[in-house]
Amino acid sequence: MTTKHVTNFKSAYQKLKSKHDWKFSIELYHHDFNSEPFLHTESYIEKVILDYVDEHGLIITVMTPDATYSFSEKNWLVHVDDDYVSFGSKNDNDTHCIIEFC
Repeated sequence: MTTKHVTNFKSAYQKLKSKHDWKFSIELYHHDFNSEPFLHTESYIEKVILDYVDEHGLIITVMTPDATYSFSEKNWLVHVDDDYVSFGSKNDNDTHCIIEFC
């Protein structure tokens, strides 16, 4: 992984961690031609974990009361903005996840 990619992943973790008491909108898009997420939830995040696994690199895990979402450095690109964190699949152009701060 490039230094920029690692830095972006760490920045995403810090952003999510700093907003832990905010409500989040999580939308997951997968091969969606109508621009509608196949999964959408609004929830508070209970926990955000940053871990490292040899085969996958850095892993961000987001836990809500209803679900757990994991994003590995090996499979996801990340973009951090003031109002959201976006993960885009490295494996195809049609899969991405937007975590927006409400």
